Amino acid sequence: MRPSIQSAASAIVALVSVGCNSRNNVSREIAKWEQKGWKYEETVGTDRTDAVYVAHLTSATADSAKAFSITNDGNRASKIYRQDSMQYLIVTMAHEAHGNFSLVFSKPKTP
Repeated sequence: MRPSIQSAASAIVALVSVGCNSRNNVSREIAKWEQKGWKYEETVGTDRTDAVYVAHLTSATADSAKAFSITNDGNRASKIYRQDSMQYLIVTMAHEAHGNFSLVFSKPKTP
């Protein structure tokens, strides 16, 4: 194989591998947080299995937690969760072509 063809073939294999590894990122995020004691509640926005983790937010002392989604065309949605007896974890996921969405988790508040 000539070097340029070999390089191109290697690049294609690498891109396909990255694409395969990015599938089911949402399932992996849910499993990761459930292993840490959080219960998956719902998704705010449109779930994309090939989205990537961006950030997470939780606070044991806040009165509420806000989950949101924003599509690339500007549509927004949000939901507020009162933290009376439950503490909420909001995990933000993003997809370059489709915007972002939130995964919502909960666990009982500890005194």
